[in-house]
Amino acid sequence: MSGAADLIVHGARLLGAPGDAVAVRGDRIEAVGAAAAILRRRGPRTAVLDGRGGLLCPGFHDAHAHLVATGLARREIDLHGLTAAEILAAVRACAGRTAAGRWIRGGGFDPALFPGGGATARRLLDETAPANPILLRSHDHHSVALNSAALRRAGFLPHPPQIAGGRVETDDGGAPTGIARETAAHAAEECADDLTQDERLAATEAVLPALFAAGLTALHDMSGSRHLSDLRALDDAGRLPLTVFASLAPHDVTDRALRRPGRRLRVVAMKAFLDGALGTRTAHLLEPYETVAGWKDDAAHRGIEVLAPEHLREAVAAAAAAGLPSWLHAIGDAAVRRALDAIESAGSPAGEAPLRHRVEHAQMVHDDDLPRFAALGVTASVQPIHMAQDAPLVRRHWGARAREAFPLRRLLDSGAVLAFGSDAPIETFDVLAGVRCAVQRTGRDGTQLSADEALTAGEALRAYTAGAAQAAGAENETGALAPGRHADLVLLSEDVGARPEALGDAAVAATILGGEIVHGGDAA
Repeated sequence: MSGAADLIVHGARLLGAPGDAVAVRGDRIEAVGAAAAILRRRGPRTAVLDGRGGLLCPGFHDAHAHLVATGLARREIDLHGLTAAEILAAVRACAGRTAAGRWIRGGGFDPALFPGGGATARRLLDETAPANPILLRSHDHHSVALNSAALRRAGFLPHPPQIAGGRVETDDGGAPTGIARETAAHAAEECADDLTQDERLAATEAVLPALFAAGLTALHDMSGSRHLSDLRALDDAGRLPLTVFASLAPHDVTDRALRRPGRRLRVVAMKAFLDGALGTRTAHLLEPYETVAGWKDDAAHRGIEVLAPEHLREAVAAAAAAGLPSWLHAIGDAAVRRALDAIESAGSPAGEAPLRHRVEHAQMVHDDDLPRFAALGVTASVQPIHMAQDAPLVRRHWGARAREAFPLRRLLDSGAVLAFGSDAPIETFDVLAGVRCAVQRTGRDGTQLSADEALTAGEALRAYTAGAAQAAGAENETGALAPGRHADLVLLSEDVGARPEALGDAAVAATILGGEIVHGGDAA
C-alpha cells in the first residue's frame, strides 16, 4: 500500500484541532481528523499508537533556555538548598578528585549565605580548595562566588575594575569579597571554561533524552553568541536532532557568516540583557525594593541597569537594520518599559514584515505597559516555572507590587502573544511543571501569587506550542496539528484540557520528532 501512513496516533483529543487522530508520513503530518477515517490510511508497515484518552499536542517548544549550559550544569556541583558548611564540604570533596589548577564549578547557591565580614566567600573558598580556581553560581545565574585564584584569572585582583552594568563587591578596605554580580559575574564565567569542545558537545548530547522525555522538540537558545560554535558543530555533524532557534550577541548582528542556515540550527534574533534578576535584587524597578532585614542596600535601591538606554537603542536599531528581532531580557518593570520603548523607537526595516520582537521574562509589568505588548506586536516570553522559586521572593522584595508579578491572564486577555519556556539550567525544563505553575501560581513553599492571573492548562500548553512557534517566526512549520506541519508531536497521558483535575497526574506518554518516536510510545 504505497499511500499508507508511516505512523498513526489515535484515541486522544487533539489540542487546537478537531478529531481524535493524526496520520504521519515521513517527517510531516499528512492528515488530521476522526479516527475512523485516519485509520483507513493504515498499511502493513504503519506504526499505530493508541492515545488511551489522553491529549495529543504539537511538539513543545522551550522558548527560553540555554542548551549547552544545561548539559554543562549536569557536570557541576549542585548547590541548591545547601547551607554554607555543606557547600564548602561539597567543594572540598570535588577538589579531592580535581587536578590542581583546573576549575571547580557549581551552581544553585544563595548569595545571602556569604554576607561578608570575616566570613567572605573568598576567604572561605580559599581555605577549602586553595589549589583550584572556584566559581559558584547563584540559583539565578546573576551572581557568582569566587576564590582568590578565580578572582586573579578574571582580572579582579589586586583591584577590581569598574565594569558597566556589574559589580565586584569589596570589603571596607577595598578588597574583593569574592561576590560578583551581573556583567562582572558574566565576565568571570567567560574565564571559567577549561573544557574542550568535545567535552562540551558530549555534555550537551547527554541531556537530549531528558528533553525528549519532557516532550520538547524545539528550543529557543538564549546564550547569545557564547555557545553558538558548539551548537553549530553539533548541527554540522548531524548530532542536533531537535530544532534550535538561536540568538546573537549585539556586537555580532552584522556578521552574516554566523547566521548561515543549518540543518536544525537557525540564528534568528539578537539577545541583550537590560537588567538582573529578582533573587539578587538586581532586576531594574520603577520604584525601590522593599526594605528587607539582612540586606545592606539603601532604601532607594532599584536594581541594576545592565545596558544603558543609549546603548540599548543602538543595539535594537542595529539588529533591526540587519533584519533581526530583539529578544530583550527584562525582569523588573523599569527594564520592561525600557525594552518596549526601544522596540517602539526602532520599528521595522522599510518594506519588511514586522520583526518578532520579544521581552524575555517580563516578570514584573506596570499596568500602563500591559497593553503595549499587543499594540507593538511584542511577544511576552515568560517562564512560569520561575514562580516555584520566586513566589516568596516576589512577596518579600516587591511587597504590595506583587500584583504586577507574572501577569499572565492580563497579558493574554490584552491580545499579547505568550511564549513559555524554562530558563534551563536555572529551572527545570519539565513542561508540565511549568504548566502547573501557570495554572496554580504557587511557590514550592506554598506562597500564592495573584490567583486571578492564572491560565487554564490549555492556554498554558498553547504558549508552549502555537505561541512559541509564532514567537520564533515558525508558525507555518510547527506549533499546530495540521497537514503539512512538521510531525513533532507530544502525547500526554491525561487530557488536562477537558479534565483539569488530572494535571497533577499527567505525564508525557510519547514524544515524536520528525515522525520518529524518540520517547515512550508503545506503537503496535
